[in-house]
Amino acid sequence: MSTAYLPGYECQVGEDAVEHSQKKLNSTLADFSYVPSERLQKLASTEAETLTYRCTCGFQIISSELLSPPILPARLTYCMRNNFAPVSLRTDRFPVANVRIQDAMENVIVSLRSLGSAHAAVENLTSCKFVSSWDEKEVFVTLSYSDSVSDSAEWLAHFSPLLELFSITSLTARFQKSSLSLGREEKCVNDKIVVRGVEISYKKPEDAFCHPNKHTMSKALDWLITRIESIESESPTLLEMYCGSGAHTIPLSKCSVISKILCVELDQRLVDYCNGNIASNGVQDKVWCIKGDAGKVSSRLMRRRVSGPPENSTSPLDIIPTFNALLVDPPRSGLDASVKKLAMSGEFEDMFYVSCGREALKEDLKVLCQFFEVESLCVTDLFPRTDSVETLVHLRKKK
Repeated sequence: MSTAYLPGYECQVGEDAVEHSQKKLNSTLADFSYVPSERLQKLASTEAETLTYRCTCGFQIISSELLSPPILPARLTYCMRNNFAPVSLRTDRFPVANVRIQDAMENVIVSLRSLGSAHAAVENLTSCKFVSSWDEKEVFVTLSYSDSVSDSAEWLAHFSPLLELFSITSLTARFQKSSLSLGREEKCVNDKIVVRGVEISYKKPEDAFCHPNKHTMSKALDWLITRIESIESESPTLLEMYCGSGAHTIPLSKCSVISKILCVELDQRLVDYCNGNIASNGVQDKVWCIKGDAGKVSSRLMRRRVSGPPENSTSPLDIIPTFNALLVDPPRSGLDASVKKLAMSGEFEDMFYVSCGREALKEDLKVLCQFFEVESLCVTDLFPRTDSVETLVHLRKKK
């Protein structure tokens, strides 16, 4: 069998992934040469952590004779884009995906190859996405079609017996704002992660962003908890922006010294999941999640800082009267200007910034470091064998 090719990845299977991890983290740390070296940390990947780590990945599905150059004999193959062109993986498995996903990949593509091109499961098929839980107990498969599925009954008849045979949690066809589905009706991933000996349970939407690497996620949570332990307040309170379904919120509420957390998320669906996770983990007496735009919430809290809360306020924003710390995990584009203004309002002694956007972080720190100093900065290997890193920054208000 051919060795798998990783289109778009800097370090291929068989190359030294540990050395690659070290080099890219060193390169990232060089961006922060103004930070004293004793405050810098890198958490490079081990060899084992550079393979079978991804819990979400997607591929085009193309007949191999249509590739450039063509691959014969013709058969359906998984591809990824590299320089805007589809490139075959050369095998039916993707070595950086976890084993649960690799098994599903192989079973699905072999099943599709057994059908003719006019079969409803193959006709108009363009791509496939796989999502698994961190513990690999569940796997969700989504097949995308450029046009409607020509024969729903034929599609369902083919995949129905395979769902249990392949141990797939849910299998969905998506096309023209419609879908067919088999398996679990609620498209959510039930997951668990152990943080400092404490089991954390999550529900998260199958199609929403989630941390793709459980190794990096665990390292980031441990780093955050360690840094929070250095906060000088005895019962620190935390404001968290961009909280999603609570991937940081729940572990921090159960495993750190934080006494109360107010978290903010724009997507109502994620707010609902976060509140469900708060309840299922038994922390509803210390954590509240509300729907809100980070910029608008920041402006509202700035007004409160100047004028105090409105009289007889029933707003969830006033549940916690003051905050000791701010946690942000913004999109790759970085922080909203209003969030940066709030951060520097004087209310927060400590700020924690989780970033996957290297350039945006550098620009944000130019602003934030007028008011804060970098207490600790850690870089982790977000996607081993690629150029992607996750940077964790603990900022403390200047004296």
